[in-house]
Amino acid sequence: MANALDSHGAMSVNQGRSWRTATILNRYTVSQKTILIVDDEEEVLFSLGLVLRRAGYTVLEAGHGIEALSVMAEAARTGQSIDLVITDLRMPYMDGPELLAAMHRRGFDPNVMVMTGYAHEAPAAEWRGKGCPSIIYKPFEAEELLREVAGVLAEPSVCVDMIDASAQNTFNQEGVG
Repeated sequence: MANALDSHGAMSVNQGRSWRTATILNRYTVSQKTILIVDDEEEVLFSLGLVLRRAGYTVLEAGHGIEALSVMAEAARTGQSIDLVITDLRMPYMDGPELLAAMHRRGFDPNVMVMTGYAHEAPAAEWRGKGCPSIIYKPFEAEELLREVAGVLAEPSVCVDMIDASAQNTFNQEGVG
């Protein structure tokens, strides 16, 4: 039996979903929230976008930090708020740390969750110490993503003054991202 796609290209809510997936989505479903996903891997953007849209979030996407700033500026221009930015650490053109610093300089202060495929504990502790408690390590399951997103949105925290020269050097030297 073929699965029907909705207007966003996602499978219909009632088709192609296991009982476990439906339970996960029901547990973490929140509406009226907008999430910007920033990652240079199209597969990651697609997968995260699919999971978050199915959970009822409005999802915006950007392939790197410069594009993310443009999306945020356009959202602000049209009066749309962005409740959460989920960003990868290592991307071309403008990486996660540079994006967070640029967001702060431009007055964009949404909640932030960082994701990385590099499980270095020292940089993660540094990020948490600077007000960004939510770090998720790739690969992760849909349930973990939804749990983290719900937690960040329930207890807002903004990574303020996230990047200074010494922090940027730490990330570059350790190859986090």
